[in-house]
Amino acid sequence: MIDIDLDRLLKQSQNYLGSISSDLEPQITTLLYRYICVVVSANVDKSIHLILAEYARCHGSDELKRYVSKRYQRGTNYNAQRIIETLSLFHPQWGEDFRAAIETANLKDQIDSIYGIRNAISHGEPYNITRPSINGYFDAHKKVIELIRKVVLG
Repeated sequence: MIDIDLDRLLKQSQNYLGSISSDLEPQITTLLYRYICVVVSANVDKSIHLILAEYARCHGSDELKRYVSKRYQRGTNYNAQRIIETLSLFHPQWGEDFRAAIETANLKDQIDSIYGIRNAISHGEPYNITRPSINGYFDAHKKVIELIRKVVLG
């Protein structure tokens, strides 16, 4: 079930990204890329919730399942450090494993950029995102979600 849910998130955002035509006016394209950046950051938030809820479902009591479901239902600007801290709350090794994996894969700066851009956009700051940049962020978020899944669920 978790794989289906995660796959659905990724496919939906991939479809959004794929639907942006190069024929559009540059201003419209920039707005759409900003939107995709917000969607990508939301995917990380939702994935953390889904993965931790799946762990609680498989390994925890009813109380733990309810707590995790409510506590992590809403994202919280999960930059790399916050992801590490969240995973470490469950098991210190999870945080360390994730830290090592994102450093090895050079993903820390990209995941931090995704959330920095999202916050800039939400505060009304102008931000220009190019197609190569959004493609890189999209690929990075997929890798980060898979790393979190691997660290938590094996």
